[in-house]
Amino acid sequence: MEPLIIKATEYTPEITLDKEAALFEFKGNSLPENAVNFFAPVIEWFEDYKEKPLEKTEVVFNLGYINSSSSKKIMEVLEELEEIMDEKKVQINVFWRYEEDDEVNEDTGKAFQEITSIPFKLEVY
Repeated sequence: MEPLIIKATEYTPEITLDKEAALFEFKGNSLPENAVNFFAPVIEWFEDYKEKPLEKTEVVFNLGYINSSSSKKIMEVLEELEEIMDEKKVQINVFWRYEEDDEVNEDTGKAFQEITSIPFKLEVY
């Protein structure tokens, strides 16, 4: 499976999805002009990944500002992960990292944590 690597811009996060390296990371701000188009290859990649996932998948979200349309697409990513976990009976862990004084990002992580059954860890850096 080919890795998906999206370079960060001022408005979009860096995304690295690399099955061979067991690296699944979202890093930076996420306020794309069109979140549906931006996240489409990410959702598609996880749909393909669902066919033969690793026994253990750890996904790191290290995001700064996230607009509402990005939040909806991140929820779709989490739903894909939840399906993988439930259907394939593999271990999925999500790490939501945020700066110590970033209450908005902490609350966003807590909201995602509450609406998914994926093991979800909030980490301050």
